[in-house]
Amino acid sequence: MSVTVQESIKVLKKIPLFGNLSDTELAIIVPLLTEKVYSAGEVLIVQDDLTDNAYIICSGVVRVYRLSEEGEEINIAIIGAGEIVGELSLLDDKPRSAYVETIQETKALVFSKHEFLSLLTEHPLIAVNLLKALATRIRENSTRLESLISKSLIERSFLTLQTLAPYFPNGDVTLSQEELAQIVGATRARVTEALNQLQTEGKISLSHRKIHLT
Repeated sequence: MSVTVQESIKVLKKIPLFGNLSDTELAIIVPLLTEKVYSAGEVLIVQDDLTDNAYIICSGVVRVYRLSEEGEEINIAIIGAGEIVGELSLLDDKPRSAYVETIQETKALVFSKHEFLSLLTEHPLIAVNLLKALATRIRENSTRLESLISKSLIERSFLTLQTLAPYFPNGDVTLSQEELAQIVGATRARVTEALNQLQTEGKISLSHRKIHLT
């Protein structure tokens, strides 16, 4: 089912980039956006690519990660409904800084740098909003990266589950342990050990492809 103009406006209102624009102004922006639906595990953005699309997440959730020179995945952020991803491409012509991959089926509104620059002509306040949104994202990423360095695997696993839970029905994370291991950034065996310990501590309960936070 397609996203209606009113539904798109509601999504845009939740995003700092557009939050202080009127419904009339947002209705002008909506036609510049292209609605797309992506399957779970689909890559929206490839590290070092030169594309310039940004994605407003309407539903679903994506993860942002980098690949090190050794091929190790370094997870940076988890982004869900009402948030924007790929926004750095709107400011420069440099290659993408990270991968963006869907964790579950995701519906997004997509727009290019060209379309964004046309918006700035009519709504220069959006540029100020974008800088504020980028500053917030940098602070959040810094906090997340600090936690990856300072916390144990058990703590990281639980923090990741807490972050993911709001994006799943009833708060039950319906991912396999292998999929979760990719997001946490550890081997499946080590994440399985961490999950078993969390279950022993009474923080989660495990069943087939479902993790419930208690």
